[in-house]
Amino acid sequence: LRLLYTPELRQHDVGILLIPHWVDFTHIIPPHADDYRTEAFCNQECFDAFMDEAGEPIHVFADLLHSHLLGRKMKTTFIRDGVETVLAQDDNYDFNLQYIRVLDEEVIIKKRDMIMTECTYSSAHLNQAVYGGPGTENEMCESILFYYPKTNMSYCASHPHPLNILSFAGVEEIDYSFEPPASVWGIPITKPASMSNMTYADVVESIVWDQDKVQRFSQHLREGSFVSRCGGTLQTNIDAARYTK
Repeated sequence: LRLLYTPELRQHDVGILLIPHWVDFTHIIPPHADDYRTEAFCNQECFDAFMDEAGEPIHVFADLLHSHLLGRKMKTTFIRDGVETVLAQDDNYDFNLQYIRVLDEEVIIKKRDMIMTECTYSSAHLNQAVYGGPGTENEMCESILFYYPKTNMSYCASHPHPLNILSFAGVEEIDYSFEPPASVWGIPITKPASMSNMTYADVVESIVWDQDKVQRFSQHLREGSFVSRCGGTLQTNIDAARYTK
């Protein structure tokens, strides 16, 4: 370990911005999958609000890609005017070899840009689904951007809407708001009547997975609705909760 310091104060403070798939049971990695893909994006409206507060765009100079044991590929991109540009990519991701990637050139991210994180997993050796969580045996999909000048934004996340997930198994209606219970695991099903005594956990755990169903589920989620969430530091004047939608 080598630490460097300077008596000269830098012009800018460095900020860290997390672009993750929300870490909870809405992040599902089914078994029997060679290349199961999930995606997360940063709510453009929320990002723009923090850019307005900062008064200038950010300069990204490094990225840390992070998932757990099932991760095989990861990528961070941003979309501007319909054109997708890769910030960082790892086609041979190894949980035991994680490091901060310094970009060859700094990338300026501006208002109306959309930042995305993409993860590809291999669960072919498993017989049960793995869910998002903090433990190594759980999964994550996160891009951690290092940039300057520092803003008051700390994270910008998304996840499939719980009904989007459950509709794959025939659920039509759930008792859900943007202020869900401590865990989506217990969300009650309200329609159809034949499933009204079930919860999110009951439905998800009842799915019998095979390779064809895994691919259809991945496509189903990408084409359905998402929930976006973002947050800032105590110094911000932005009510980030209004961008949860």
